[in-house]
Formats: sequence, C-alpha cells, structure tokens
Amino acid sequence: FTYQMLQFQEERLACAALTLTPMDVCIADTAEYCTQRKAFGQPLINNQYLHFRLAELQTEVEFLRSGLYRATDQHVAGEDVTQLASMCKLKSGRLVREVADSCLQFWGGMGFTNE
Repeated sequence: FTYQMLQFQEERLACAALTLTPMDVCIADTAEYCTQRKAFGQPLINNQYLHFRLAELQTEVEFLRSGLYRATDQHVAGEDVTQLASMCKLKSGRLVREVADSCLQFWGGMGFTNE
C-alpha cells in the first residue's frame, strides 16, 4: 500500500496531462467549424462572444498546462507535489467538462450527429 501511495502523484499528473491535447483539439475544431457555419448571413466566428469564450477556454487550458509543467518539474526534482498534482487533476477534470460543454454549444445540432 505504501508503494501505491507514492505513485499517486504520478497518476494524478498523468491524468491531467492526458486531458490537454483533447481540449486543444476541441477548441481548435470548434473555431474552425465556426468559420464555416453561417448565421444571419455571416460566419459565426464573427460573433464577439464566441471569440471571448474560446479565448477564455484556451487561457484556462494554458494555465493548467503551466501548473502541470511546474508539478512535473518539481516531481522529477524529488520534491513533494501532492498538493500541486491534486490541484492539476481536479482542474483538468472540471475543465474537460467545461470545454466540451461550451464547444458543444457552438456546434449546435452538429455536435450530436455524424455526417
């Protein structure tokens, strides 16, 4: 049990790291789709709120990435990263849901279908 407890930090960091790329892809795909989708005769990407929301989501992802890099560096250096690794894991779980939910709103019905 003791050895398992020592590896929890690595598991937490890995869990957080595995969410970064899917969130980046989700945001990038949403931005690309919104340049193609038109509403009221113009691309949806022209909506200022959409720019603000996508920038806000990308900012949160970058903050998570920064925290994850910091925790990983400290872990490699042999420091105790229990708190920082736990924070990264918590933030990643919440942020994945938020990114998926927000991006799905911009996709509309196309977010639920396959072409």
